[in-house]
Amino acid sequence: MKKKIEISKVSLRPATEADREFAFNILKAAFGSYVTLQFGWDEQLQREIHRQRFRPSSTWIIKYDDREIGLLAFDRESDYIRVRQVFLLPDFQGYRIGAHLMKEILKESKQKSIPVRLQVLKVNNRAKVFYERMGFSVIGNTETHHKMEYEP
Repeated sequence: MKKKIEISKVSLRPATEADREFAFNILKAAFGSYVTLQFGWDEQLQREIHRQRFRPSSTWIIKYDDREIGLLAFDRESDYIRVRQVFLLPDFQGYRIGAHLMKEILKESKQKSIPVRLQVLKVNNRAKVFYERMGFSVIGNTETHHKMEYEP
C-alpha cells in the first residue's frame, strides 16, 4: 500500500553549487534506467554531461517536509519557458508531486501567454503520457527525443 503524500508539504528551495552531487544522484536514481535503455549508462560520460548542464541559478531542490526528494530545472526565456528536468526519487513518484509542480509552471505560462517547451526521451513513455495529460503535444522529434509544447 502506498503511503499518503500531502501536497501541502511539498516545497522548493533554490539549488546551490553544493547540490551538484545530490542532483546527479537524483538524476541517476530517477532517470538512469531510461538513459541506460537509450544510450547505455557510462558513468564518466553522464557525470561530464551533468557537470556541463547543472545550473544552480535555474534549478530548485524539491522537498517533502524536510527531506530532499528531487529537482526541478527550468529556464524563463523571453517568449517561452523551457523545462529542463523534473526528477523525483523513485519512492516519491506517482503521488502527483510532479503534476503539482508542473501546474505552477503552466499557471505562469498562462499568465504570461507564453508556451512551455520540453523534450522527453522516446524510451520514456511514462513521461510522455504524463506530459500529454498535462496538456502538452508532440511538436517534433529527434532521433532520441520527442519535442513537446504546452500552448496556453
